[in-house]
Amino acid sequence: MSIIIPAAETIKVSDIKTDGQNPNKMSKDQLERLKTSIKKWGFIVPIITNKDFLIADGEQRYTAAKALGMTEVSVIRLPVEDVDRRLVRQVLNKLKGEHQRNEPAHPVLPQNQLSKNPLPLSPQSAVYS
Repeated sequence: MSIIIPAAETIKVSDIKTDGQNPNKMSKDQLERLKTSIKKWGFIVPIITNKDFLIADGEQRYTAAKALGMTEVSVIRLPVEDVDRRLVRQVLNKLKGEHQRNEPAHPVLPQNQLSKNPLPLSPQSAVYS
């Protein structure tokens, strides 16, 4: 089976649904860090849903967006039924690697090579109420 991946679209947070069966759990501390990241960098990775806006991937981002009072987020709405949404969720969850705690999360650069300006990222699709 192959599907055409549509472009991301901006959707009202209230239109997005969950099924209560997310296999990934986040601690309160992890959720706070995710919220901080979204506030700083914007909503970089869209939520993946099926055609009915039922989440396949990104439930933690959805939870953070709601907690931040966002009214709209970026979504990639796949033209698939629920059975395929569940398969997509399983595949995407299995593909994510594990961070090695004893290694830095970013390359260590000498002070003179650090950017004086932040990355040119804007909080796209970060609409707050």
